[in-house]
Amino acid sequence: MPADLTARNIRTVDQYLEVVARAIFASGLAWEVVDRSWPETRAAFARFAAVKVAALSDRDLSHLSATPGVIGNTAKIEAVRSAAGFLMDKKHEYGSVGRWLGSLVGFEQQQRALRELRFIGPFGAYYVLSVAGFDVPEYAKWQEAYSPAARTG
Repeated sequence: MPADLTARNIRTVDQYLEVVARAIFASGLAWEVVDRSWPETRAAFARFAAVKVAALSDRDLSHLSATPGVIGNTAKIEAVRSAAGFLMDKKHEYGSVGRWLGSLVGFEQQQRALRELRFIGPFGAYYVLSVAGFDVPEYAKWQEAYSPAARTG
């Protein structure tokens, strides 16, 4: 479980990108691994300035994957760059990422929209929405209804 699963004042595209990036890097890993690497990851990604991250070249991505302290999964690093462009597009279209998510009707649509991003699974979407302060089901109820284990039941 991530250390920061509490609602924060998430408003800017950069703040959304950081939360989405945490979910991307956590996919398939223990949250403790992500938490330990986060200071180095945040520094390597220019504090998740979406404009800078979206503009990273393939060579930049290769450099990031070799940066000490950063989770070196190239596919996840590419997914963060892609998410930066996606979130910036939503900001330009709706005025902010929060307005875009708010325009979607309820948790189901919001979760589905976020899951279009690579490496964002059911918990990743729940995490992003929860940390950003959107209405989400109580965690235990979400686990019963939405977690992969509930579907394989």
